[in-house]
Amino acid sequence: MKRKILVTLIVLGCIGSAHADQDFWTDVRKPARVNDTLQQDTDFCSQTVGPNRNGEATPAVFKRCMASRGWRYAGTKREHTWVDEDGLTCFNRGGATHCSNH
Repeated sequence: MKRKILVTLIVLGCIGSAHADQDFWTDVRKPARVNDTLQQDTDFCSQTVGPNRNGEATPAVFKRCMASRGWRYAGTKREHTWVDEDGLTCFNRGGATHCSNH
C-alpha cells in the first residue's frame, strides 16, 4: 500500500514538470525587448511555418521566420529523454528521474 501511494505521489509530482529541448534566441534589435515579445514571435512563427518540434533540429524555415522578427538563433539545449515500460516520457534532473505522460 505504501508503495502505491509513493508511486502515485511521484507521478502526480511529475505531471506538468516534464521539460523539453530549449532553444535560445538573441535579440538583434535595439533597444532589447522583453521575453513576452520572444514568446509572441515564437507563437507567430509556430503558427505561420509550423512548430519547432522537440528532439528534432530547429528547422531552417523556423529560423528564417524568427530572423525576420529580429531574433538570431543561438542554439538548443537538449534534454535527454526516454520512454519507460509504462509508456511515460522520462528524464533525469537533480539526481532524480522524472516521468510524465506529456
